[in-house]
Amino acid sequence: MASLPPVQLNRSLPIFHSVAATVFEPGHSGYIFVSPPVRSKIKCNSVYLTSTQIAQRWPTVAESMRASMLLSINCYFDILKFFRDEWQGVKLECLNVAEEMRHSTTPQQMSEQVFVCCDCHVHYDRQFGTEASLKFILNSSQPESINYVQIKTHTQSIVLHPDVMSKLSKDLNKLVEDVFKAGHHFCGNC
Repeated sequence: MASLPPVQLNRSLPIFHSVAATVFEPGHSGYIFVSPPVRSKIKCNSVYLTSTQIAQRWPTVAESMRASMLLSINCYFDILKFFRDEWQGVKLECLNVAEEMRHSTTPQQMSEQVFVCCDCHVHYDRQFGTEASLKFILNSSQPESINYVQIKTHTQSIVLHPDVMSKLSKDLNKLVEDVFKAGHHFCGNC
């Protein structure tokens, strides 16, 4: 049986990197452009990152471009690397701090039947060069807060589900290889 020739990636077409939304989790996608068509308004070496709500279909490319966050390819890879290599440790540390604070806070008795306890908020901030930052706030009174992080650039913001980003990051090495084959030259480590 003859082997197939290697796939040639077209520099002007986007690489679609995604995890689809399910009935339990939102979806996230990135349209990666190494060298878009000359007359387009799409930036070279860029990623248009989009989030879809639980159980929703992917937006069209045009809808996605309007609603997405613009990142450089290198910044997107740094974010994926964070979710692949560091997120689980950060999440565990934040949960442990919240648990310690909850146990160390003594409820204040206001009357015979009324006790008052304080909520706990654990903040985690992370910079990705000068381009983007990540903010995670764990709120003890809102257990679902563990499911959201916010990525900000100078002009845009997007809320992401960290477990979905971790799933996206699992194939980072293959994605780096594909983007390199499409002609992107890296200036950082992945």
